[in-house]
Amino acid sequence: MSDLLFANGRIHTGTGRSAEALLAREGRVHAVGRLADLSREAGRAERIDLAGGLMVPGWPDTHVHFM
Repeated sequence: MSDLLFANGRIHTGTGRSAEALLAREGRVHAVGRLADLSREAGRAERIDLAGGLMVPGWPDTHVHFM
């Protein structure tokens, strides 16, 4: 499984909080934070452009209440 760097969107990290980028390694979240910081750490990771969208963590439940 390759490393993935998600960027160019808003990554939901908690109530009222978000991050610029998320680095996944071996299918798990490795780091969340500023794109500049994670880009240095990402190396040859595949870049995934979120195109201004919202990325939220996966929930094992069938519904979500954002507000």
